[in-house]
Amino acid sequence: MAAPLELSCWGGGWGLPSVHSESLVVMAYAKFSGAPLKVNVIDNTWRGSRGDVPILTTEDDMVSQPAKILNFLRKQKYNADYELSAKQGADTLAYIALLEEKLLPAVPSTLDAYVFGFLAPLYKVRFPKVQLQEHLKQLSNLCRFCDDILSSYFRLSLGDG
Repeated sequence: MAAPLELSCWGGGWGLPSVHSESLVVMAYAKFSGAPLKVNVIDNTWRGSRGDVPILTTEDDMVSQPAKILNFLRKQKYNADYELSAKQGADTLAYIALLEEKLLPAVPSTLDAYVFGFLAPLYKVRFPKVQLQEHLKQLSNLCRFCDDILSSYFRLSLGDG
């Protein structure tokens, strides 16, 4: 069994496990791929080494930045039966068409984690008046995409901040 993994990230609110996009990317990927993470909520980046958030800590390593954390998790085999095949991944346009056809694929990809991580805060956080948020809320497929991930992968950890 792999060493325990701890993710330090910003906390959540507005029905999100974190309001920090990069933390959400890692959290979503971990949920999609089944990586066992213990989440440590921090209230500011000064508690993390070098101020980077999120930070993944293992028995003998610390990894920051979403792309590096996802690569680390892939190397630990937490993406088995999860990522798109090389042939599917090479054809981005076909994947986008598939995404449009079936909003939340049975096996979400790294792209899904990134899209969710950056759209969910814009969709859920209550801003006084932001045109981009108002536009996003008119795109029912993207709102449903975020809602489906939240209800499918984060239902036990949802809290209304």
